[in-house]
Amino acid sequence: MNILVLGKDGQLGNAFHVLLDSLLPALADKPNIQYVGRSECDLADATALSALLKKLQPQLIINASAYTAVDKAETEVDQAFAINAKAPEVMAQYASNHNATLVHYSTDYVFDGEKYGYYLEDDIRNPLGVYGKSKAAGEEAIARIFASNTSSGQYAIFRTSWVYGDGGNFIR
Repeated sequence: MNILVLGKDGQLGNAFHVLLDSLLPALADKPNIQYVGRSECDLADATALSALLKKLQPQLIINASAYTAVDKAETEVDQAFAINAKAPEVMAQYASNHNATLVHYSTDYVFDGEKYGYYLEDDIRNPLGVYGKSKAAGEEAIARIFASNTSSGQYAIFRTSWVYGDGGNFIR
């Protein structure tokens, strides 16, 4: 199995690297895992991402990458949407067309925070800022592509509130 982990330089991508590498010795059928970061593929470049997917032919795509500079997204709108909306759309299109699985990480910023209690996966998105809007657009693109009659792949979207680990984060 070919596995592609995007965002290897970030906290989540690094955590996947550590986890998957620790599992490899116990697996009889070793997967081919590619870890890709910014230096290998600029996710703001949809053409480069498409070429990477075509070259590596993953059966599992783990999108641990994102444009996460919430405040800067207000002035870097195109960059935020390219990475958080267009790139997941390209990944979903590939997965859908190649019977692959896409695991995508999103955020609770897709909501406005006005709900009392826990959000559910089918609650209405109502992002307040560019970062949340870009992440919501990525979620919507993934769902739209996989909802098409021609889709043969599958996907999961995980929304997180905070990510922390090695690297800069709210705890440090």
